[in-house]
Amino acid sequence: MKQKNKIVKKTGKARPLKHPKPTFIIDSREKEPFRFRASASLEGTEVAKLDAGDYAIKGLEDLICVERKQSVTELAGNLGKHRARFERELERMQSVSLKYVVVEDHWGTLLNSKTIRHSKMRPKAVFESIIALGIRYGVGFIFAGNKKQAQTITRSLLIRAYRDRMDGIV
Repeated sequence: MKQKNKIVKKTGKARPLKHPKPTFIIDSREKEPFRFRASASLEGTEVAKLDAGDYAIKGLEDLICVERKQSVTELAGNLGKHRARFERELERMQSVSLKYVVVEDHWGTLLNSKTIRHSKMRPKAVFESIIALGIRYGVGFIFAGNKKQAQTITRSLLIRAYRDRMDGIV
């Protein structure tokens, strides 16, 4: 007799969580922080000074950090005029396993421009700096398109890193 896959009907009862829910830490120096709501996968947020990045997971600050940039213009400033300070930030991230810079702008804003507003850096120089620093410091640069998508990506990065750590994957 061939056994068929059984379909389990949803009962409306909540399944027990595999792991406790994480709490995100938002760096106290973040001027306009993302707003993460508590949910089935997130306990909530706390504001505290972070040594690396703008966002991390409470108790797992050595696992993942996310540095946020609001625009290509801000990023260009960090790669040009304020490069020494930005590289010190990237140096501090070296104690963290997973490191990301999430930019609230499109790659196209950088790649399809002849100039960058309020910056003396040419777009090609900014692009080459992103590649060089990404390799040199092991940092992933993610262009999210806008603030809402940057917040969604940041939340997903933190939740996935947390789940993978709890499951012993990272």
